[in-house]
Formats: sequence, C-alpha cells, structure tokens
Amino acid sequence: MRPLRGLTGLLAALVVSVAFAEVHRPRDGRRFPHHSDHAFVPKLRTLAEQHPGHILNHIIIKVKESDARTHHETANLIASRAGAGRVRRVFRHGGKHEPKHEAAGLHRWYKAEVHETAFASRKAHATIDSLERVLNHSEAVGMVEHIEAAFAVRAIGSTATAGNNHKSYNGNGDVKGGVRRRASSSSTPNDPYYTNGDQAHYDAVGIDQAWGITAGDSGVTVQVIDSGIDEDHPDLQINKWVNTGETDCSDGVDNDNNGYVDDCYGYNHADDSTSLQGDGSHGTHCAGTIAADSDNGLGVAGVAGGMDGVAGASLMISTVFGNDDTDGFEDALVYGADNGAHISSNSWGYTVPDVMSDATKEAIDYAVDAGVIVVFAAGNDASTGNWYPAAYEHDLMVAVAAAEDTGVAADFTNYGDWVDISAPGVDIM
Repeated sequence: MRPLRGLTGLLAALVVSVAFAEVHRPRDGRRFPHHSDHAFVPKLRTLAEQHPGHILNHIIIKVKESDARTHHETANLIASRAGAGRVRRVFRHGGKHEPKHEAAGLHRWYKAEVHETAFASRKAHATIDSLERVLNHSEAVGMVEHIEAAFAVRAIGSTATAGNNHKSYNGNGDVKGGVRRRASSSSTPNDPYYTNGDQAHYDAVGIDQAWGITAGDSGVTVQVIDSGIDEDHPDLQINKWVNTGETDCSDGVDNDNNGYVDDCYGYNHADDSTSLQGDGSHGTHCAGTIAADSDNGLGVAGVAGGMDGVAGASLMISTVFGNDDTDGFEDALVYGADNGAHISSNSWGYTVPDVMSDATKEAIDYAVDAGVIVVFAAGNDASTGNWYPAAYEHDLMVAVAAAEDTGVAADFTNYGDWVDISAPGVDIM
C-alpha cells in the first residue's frame, strides 16, 4: 500500500472507534450551508474572481413535482432558461431500489452543463450566469425546488499532498506474490510489515486490544469511496465484497436489477465501468488500511483484515476518481446504502470550506437513514474552517482528523468542533 499524508486519520479509526462500536452518539442539531438564492450570488462571484477552479461547468437542479410534464422535461426547460445544455440525472435509475429513491426525492435531481464556449470564455462566471438566469426568471424559478452551482471536489490525502519520505508497499519488491493464510493461534498477525515495526502506528490506537475482540468479520461490509483499487494487488484478494445477485460478472446484464450491470465487487461510478482501478493508488491504500488480507505472511496487516484463518471485513469498492472523469459521489453513497454497506469510508471533500451540494446532503441522509455509518476525512488544509462533507452534522456521521502517533494533531489536519475523533495519519504504511 502506498501511504499518503493524512489518510489514516480516517482509516485507522474506522474499526477501532466505529466498526467495533455498538452505537454512535447522535449529535445535537445540524450544520449545513445553504446557497440557492440571490443572497449567495455575490459570494459566488467573489469566489469566481479569486479561485475560479473551485466552481465547475454545470448547475445542479432539484425540480418540483409537476402534473404537466415529466421531471426530465422540467429539467430541460429550466436548463434552456439558464442558457445551459445537456441535462442528466444526478442519481441514476435504481432498478428495484427506484421506489426508495423516489420516496427520498432523489429522482428529481439533475445536472445541466454550461455551454462549452461560454465556460471557455467566462470560466466560473458562466456557471453563475446560468444560475442567475434561473433565479431571475419567474417561470423557471417556479419549477425549481433547489438550484446551485457545482463545486469542485478533491481526494483528501492525494499524491499532491503526499510527502517524499513516506514508506510504501504495492505488492512488489521484497515481498513475494501469492495469497496464503496462516492458521495460527495468536492474536498477532504474521504480516512482515507489521512484525518488523513498519506499522507502529497501530500501537498508538491499541490495535492489539481491538484484535483481542475481533480482527474483522466478513459479515461487515465497508464501502471505500475513492480512486478504486489495484484489482491484482496480492494483499487485496480475500476480503472482497461480492454481489451475489450478479450471477455472471461479464454477461452485460443487470442480473439483480439494482441499476448496475456486472457490479460483482463494486462499481466505477466516475467512468461508468466495472473496472475498479481509477486514477492513482489512493483508494488501494485506503482499502488496504481497512482490510488488507491479514495474517497471511504477506505485506501489511489491515485494521480489520482477519486473523487465524478467518476472513476480515468485506471491501465494497466505489470508484469516484476515475481514469476519465471525477464524478458519481452521490451515486456512490446511495449505492452503498442500497447494496448492504455497513460503513462508508470517504476520503474526499470540497476544495473550499463552507460549501456543499444539497444533492450530496440528501445522499448522506439516504445512507444514514439506511443505517450506514458514514465516515469522512476532515481534510489536510491546517484550517479551522467548516470543511464539507465532513463538517455536516448528522447521526452516524463521523468526521476524522489526523494525528501524530503521540496524539498531537498533525500539522496539516483540519480541525474544529465538528471533528469527532483523531487517529494516526503521519508516515503510515
């Protein structure tokens, strides 16, 4: 696994503080930024002047119910008033889950692309122009329940923020290939990077005590929403979530009618593909920290990777940082909820504080209402601002900051009263 700065502030806590917990304390109230009216437009203009890359080339619309036209027709009409182009749903059709999506209102969310020529010349201001046209058009605004500019999202702990002196393990080098599991009677795994001390950060969270209770359970599914995984990685072959409803992984048929074709181990929401490897190794490291095949005499030990011949937590992979696109964050959260995830691990967030899409909020609400523990990394900006989605307060939401092994806050971590827990996040194998 390739360690990336700040990453396991999210991940090391996942089992120690969340997966092994019987309950999570609900928070008092919620904090959420609203920005779908005229009052927010001047702030958007300022942001567009100072940091144009933080606003993307589309607007996001939730249409009102109408007896006169379909939701798609309404979205197209609003887009035409906005001077925008192609319209598509934010949440794809959910197959057998669609009635639940409709009950939650997810089917009424759409994206409308700003015309390429307008965005090329005016950048973020072109998106705000489209937003204002709708807000200023009495007929169009009457068809809108919510409208907003789309904000940029980034991976937290990406290679752009990684240090140069971090250890790495990618399944090659001095560790032999192949997967084998040792039937031992010890509560200490025999993975070489653990036994030689390279995973010393586990001592900081009392991992031996946790392993004395459980080292993972294949009945617990942890969704990893990130850049996907190296599907051939020798330490990620056993602890896979398997969609048993997909009876054939290559027949081009949605066998279980969940809205996705051939999604046997997860889905690449960004590229609309079953190839789970996306852009970079960030997701591979996340998945490995959670549940690398453990006690197999190979590589690293996962927090919940199993022991003594027993498999660990099941990893459901949702790729949002794809090879061709960065997209599908809301769809991924809903996918996890619909397909049995118990925990959703999210190492992503917005590029500026105090912004979050209402569509993302509704996706989180949907997941939490389904009983999913939704975990978000706090971010690596050394800031006390409200960084979303981690700062969104909701039952079963867990925001995780990064710390040194000593318990001192990492110098790069975001922090504030919205953070629930800190965990080691520096020099992680």
